[in-house]
Amino acid sequence: MLTEVIAELRAQSDCRIENQSQALHGALFNKLWGTEMDDIHKNDSRRLFSLSPLYSRQGRIPRRFNSGGHYSFRFASSCNGVANEWVKRLMVSGSIVLQGRKFFISSIETWGLDIMDLDTLGDVELVLISPLSFRENHNVDIPIPCPDYLQNHFSLFSSLTGEESCTPKLTMLEGKTIPLRFKNHLLIGFVGRIKLSFPKPVRYPLLAHFLGLGHNCAMGMGSTIVKEISAPERIVRLWREFNWLRES
Repeated sequence: MLTEVIAELRAQSDCRIENQSQALHGALFNKLWGTEMDDIHKNDSRRLFSLSPLYSRQGRIPRRFNSGGHYSFRFASSCNGVANEWVKRLMVSGSIVLQGRKFFISSIETWGLDIMDLDTLGDVELVLISPLSFRENHNVDIPIPCPDYLQNHFSLFSSLTGEESCTPKLTMLEGKTIPLRFKNHLLIGFVGRIKLSFPKPVRYPLLAHFLGLGHNCAMGMGSTIVKEISAPERIVRLWREFNWLRES
């Protein structure tokens, strides 16, 4: 089961968190200590879920948080059990702590579908809401949505859907590069919209909505919304409310 979770938080006090996406990642694993997430952490978790940074109401990725201010993030996964367990623990605790700063849970919305219920499409639009970057090697990152690098991810996705992978054609690109701060380094990535055309209708590109694209998806990079995904209207409204998705 593929699952997406959107949570809205309220800051208890004014604070500054430099590497907030990394802190959110740490809070996720702290909440799920002793569950199957422990095994996931030892493996390639990038392939199992994506986690966005915290966003302001204006759709920005802040470092400063205001007392009483509302912020949001999205978590998406191919591990339904992990998503459900995290939602349960968040609801029980009523808050999440990031670097010693408390954020109260205002609301949580979830939805999901089976992987074989994904639509088959020849053209898709991907909205990259957090920086996308591909790792060329240990010292070099590629902060652009190059079709060849996208294809490496789609080859993995196609193995999950049982389809034959084919290289897409990039037909539209609109956006910019921005930085995302981590504790000991800074990563640059692309945010914006891209449209891809495939030689034949396939469903595997829609997995980007749940697994993200690029590297460090578990720590806030590459969080992706596929515009054509068949999400409930209440979820689409939240994407627009948080400025992740423009009105058509």
